[in-house]
Amino acid sequence: MISKNFFESLEMVAIEKGLSIEDVLAKVEMAMAVACRDTEHDGDIKLDIDFEKKRIRVYEYHYVVEEITEGNKGEITIERAKEIKPRSKPTVGTVIREEIDFTKLGRKSVAKFKNTFNNELKNLEREEAYNFFSEKVKEIITAEVHDANASFITFAIGKGIFASMPIAEAIPGETFVPGETKKVYILKVEKTTK
Repeated sequence: MISKNFFESLEMVAIEKGLSIEDVLAKVEMAMAVACRDTEHDGDIKLDIDFEKKRIRVYEYHYVVEEITEGNKGEITIERAKEIKPRSKPTVGTVIREEIDFTKLGRKSVAKFKNTFNNELKNLEREEAYNFFSEKVKEIITAEVHDANASFITFAIGKGIFASMPIAEAIPGETFVPGETKKVYILKVEKTTK
């Protein structure tokens, strides 16, 4: 079981970054699956979340099948199921669920979890920002001048996003001093790696 403090930290991250807790928890689940990949855990990794008690449990699911098909995570044969649960009598269709103690994963797995989670969180933030600003196309917003040179002006437009405008599109004679606010017209929004 993952501590209540971890859940509360995730809630704070979601609030700070303007994301839904459900989306953040989905990224935790994805990162947890990556972290478990190099361990003996080869099943389907899923989170069991209790929002009231602010508790997260990590489970590994194995699905007993007659024949393992390529690309289906967590499928095992009856023989393998008997190795995992020697006292059980598994049949095709049985689901075996085991709790994973995250505190017993190695340092390498924890580092993988952290890196994957941070990357996925950044992707989620970018996606949220893209969706937010896509709705603002052809609207005027207030932005702060971040930088200005002979070719471009860079604005901080909110949500940690910076936008560039060619100097040729500025009103002739207008000055741009870093730190001041200006009204800007959003012409287009593009999805890039940054």
